[in-house]
Amino acid sequence: MPNDSHIPSAESKDATGAYVEGPGRDVARIAEGDIVAELHHLSLLRVTGVDAPSFLQGQLTNDVISTQGTCYAAYCTAQGRTLALFLVVRVENGFLLKLRHTLAATIANRLRMFVLRAKVEIEVADTLSLTGLYGPEAPTLLAAAGLPLPAESAGATAVANAVVVLRRPGAHPRFEILAPRGDDTVQRLMGLARRVGYRAWVWLDIHSGLPDLVPATSDLFVPQMLNIDALQGISFSKGCYPGQEIVARTHYLGKLKQRMYRARVASPAPLHPGVPLYAPNFLGQAAGHIVEAELAPDGRTDLLAVIQTASARLNAVQVDTPDGPRLQLESLPYPLPAPSG
Repeated sequence: MPNDSHIPSAESKDATGAYVEGPGRDVARIAEGDIVAELHHLSLLRVTGVDAPSFLQGQLTNDVISTQGTCYAAYCTAQGRTLALFLVVRVENGFLLKLRHTLAATIANRLRMFVLRAKVEIEVADTLSLTGLYGPEAPTLLAAAGLPLPAESAGATAVANAVVVLRRPGAHPRFEILAPRGDDTVQRLMGLARRVGYRAWVWLDIHSGLPDLVPATSDLFVPQMLNIDALQGISFSKGCYPGQEIVARTHYLGKLKQRMYRARVASPAPLHPGVPLYAPNFLGQAAGHIVEAELAPDGRTDLLAVIQTASARLNAVQVDTPDGPRLQLESLPYPLPAPSG
């Protein structure tokens, strides 16, 4: 059993009656059975119009035209730095791009700048909600709520009555439900599993090695630093997109000196995306940055971090200051591509 003596035990609600999570408490509940969460930290961009496939093909790192279900993709600057990470979802009338809520409006506005004469409409899909379901009985609970079950492969989708269900990576079955706000089936689902806050979902993404970006880390990394190539989020055979030259050069010349790692640190102190990391072989400068971090049930903090590979090999990376807590590196649930240079 996890040691949750430091975790508040009572559920709480704010003045509107909305659920309020406690740091670490909801993560501890993952071990207790099936959980359901409203994913307020995520948003969806809706991209529609006859030119939507070709427009996104010319903006994102992946081959979205060939996508039938979902795929990862990065949206980069001309210098190859990643502004946002998307899970691209192909739907009947276009695409839904899942990204962090705090970036949604900014990225939507930037994409619109490049529409020009193309027949494309881009909007933040405020009328859609995102809900997460995780646990050993999650497929049964989907059926009980009247929701469709995707095929047994990560990234598979199932659609019924304007509701899209995505299968996500995880130790147990994990799903994200994209539905019109107030949808009856989602409301039924919320009553079938233990309710948690969205931070538990962030923790599950950390354990699955799935990065996300927020304003503090946008424009900081090239896509391969975030393992987007390992997550099949880059096509090296499709046409041009912003930053393609840098991304391709990094791939073909093997010049990548930083990678994203999964790690733990024996500290319950709050850690945030963008916090710098230090190592003895990079004196006077950061050897990496935290991508995402979340308090674990045992009082330590689990995180994803982009680190200089030379520093990671030393296994002497410190958090926040050169004499801060030391990271304990852990394995990722997927292999990293071998250097091509």
